[in-house]
Amino acid sequence: TNESFLRTREHMRFQFLLDPRNPREAQRLQSAAIEPMFRILQTMVDYVCVDLGRAVSRVSLPVIKMSHRVVMILSAEATALQLSKATLEYFLSLGLAQKRIVLVFNRAVGREGASRSEAENFLLGLPIFSTIPFEGERFTLAINQGIPLVQREPSCTAALGLRDLAL
Repeated sequence: TNESFLRTREHMRFQFLLDPRNPREAQRLQSAAIEPMFRILQTMVDYVCVDLGRAVSRVSLPVIKMSHRVVMILSAEATALQLSKATLEYFLSLGLAQKRIVLVFNRAVGREGASRSEAENFLLGLPIFSTIPFEGERFTLAINQGIPLVQREPSCTAALGLRDLAL
């Protein structure tokens, strides 16, 4: 059953539906159960956040179609923007409304890659909602400690951007 993939972090009052830990575990995940499980999760809590990684698959597509909002994290590198554009075009071809797609620019330190306005122009003219700066060490420490960045470093620029995104 898919219940074995649901894990709780009590101190954070979050429940996580994690990716399978290895290929063997991934084979146990029944794609037909994803949609009903997602519908149940939507009745249990106010927000369901799903990190689908970079792949659109038989598992992720039902979740994407059922979501009220799809947040796409963008990177400034040319190849990443090309993949993002192809993904956006695919989502739009499925009938996903543009207003449900929220673009967030993950900006590394430095001026390499596309600017925010260049990325918007390249990505079908869709507006980028927010820019989250890369805070390397802060992100790593928060992940390793299992503490959300907005809780661990509430006044850092990335945490402020993430808070704006949540509103």
